[in-house]
Amino acid sequence: MKERLQHIIKAESLTNLQFAQIVEISPASVTHLLAGRNNPSIELVAKIARRFPHYNLRWLILGEGNIYSPEHVQH
Repeated sequence: MKERLQHIIKAESLTNLQFAQIVEISPASVTHLLAGRNNPSIELVAKIARRFPHYNLRWLILGEGNIYSPEHVQH
């Protein structure tokens, strides 16, 4: 999942600190997640899904399917 979190941070043009502030976790937690030391809790995944609803939850959790939610894909 760390690669998908890195993708979101980069795609949204955020710093790790900004991402931490948006999803309301400590900067150290972001560092641990991106280093692969910790896996995100279900609460964190829910926060990410609420703050970044254009990302496909299945992709975020499992790495499967389209990156973007079907309702946010432009045709």
